[in-house]
Amino acid sequence: VSEPNVPDSEKLSWVVLGRPLGAGGVDSALLLTAAGSIFGSSSGGITQQLSDALGVDEISFRQGETGNPLGSQIGTIGKRLSSRAYISYERGLTNTTAGVTKLTYSLTPKITVVTQAGLDSAVDMFYTFRFD
Repeated sequence: VSEPNVPDSEKLSWVVLGRPLGAGGVDSALLLTAAGSIFGSSSGGITQQLSDALGVDEISFRQGETGNPLGSQIGTIGKRLSSRAYISYERGLTNTTAGVTKLTYSLTPKITVVTQAGLDSAVDMFYTFRFD
């Protein structure tokens, strides 16, 4: 809680860094790493407890690429449906109007189909080359 009210990223910056966010964007990556270690540690952090309670396989936060329509910070929640199928929902943490649902299906060990609906709707097919 802050007075006056500021965005959550600004609050987290004061808690973790002891200062406001820098304009260069480097602080955002540092804050996401800090939030990941606080909320999702390997010893069963808050995200692990939450995913166990909701019955999902993944709750994660990551830095988006430049120009990503979901924004610079992205939250993901996902569930494995079978050994071949995985469904996930990604939402921008800063751009709250954007969200994408993805279904990933492995046809063979080398061929994967990814369908997505939401902000961008698409069907992609990936062929994997392995160089050992």
